Amino acid sequence: MWIKRAADDVILYQAATTPAHHEQIKAHELGHILSNHPAETSEEEDLQALMPNIPIEVIRRAMRRRTTYHGSAYEWEAETVASILLESAAVARSVNLPSRSTRARHVQRALGDGRNWL
Repeated sequence: MWIKRAADDVILYQAATTPAHHEQIKAHELGHILSNHPAETSEEEDLQALMPNIPIEVIRRAMRRRTTYHGSAYEWEAETVASILLESAAVARSVNLPSRSTRARHVQRALGDGRNWL
């Protein structure tokens, strides 16, 4: 869950799942942030009246789970960004530091350092 606040953003995720799922959730929510998606609002005031101890941001985020065209488009975009982030991270982890051979240095110059692949 992504909570967009005035001063910062907060990403919450379920603890009782796999580490790979944690990474997917965090990357997906970062996808929303990087894509500058709006925080949707709806009938959250009614729900907050029923649950006054739950922050309005949490209620808004839960309401966002509704399936609308825009919600689906935002979810698709966030998932695409998450896939790009996770694939880039996996590639970066698998790239070895260049060796001292001339051939390895040539490949490193051709490919760059991998930090600006996005």
